[in-house]
Amino acid sequence: MNIKQMPLRSLRMRALEIKFTNRYYEKPSEPKILICFYKKCNLKNVLVTSIDKVGIVGFEGIQFQFLPAAAYAYTLGKKMSDMKMLK
Repeated sequence: MNIKQMPLRSLRMRALEIKFTNRYYEKPSEPKILICFYKKCNLKNVLVTSIDKVGIVGFEGIQFQFLPAAAYAYTLGKKMSDMKMLK
């Protein structure tokens, strides 16, 4: 998916994990402390940044939505810039 095709509202998640690695995309069982936290807080959707992976990976009832860190930073910056222009 191209970041220009992704509506900003689709980035609204309950939790965000900033990473600059593809490790959790390839091995979603590894962040054990985070998985424990997400379960304890009853979080089902988590946005995780990566180097270049895009997609959704499910693990133990949690959906990890992966987006490249650069694309997330661009989208967040654009949204903030647009908000400033509205003021």
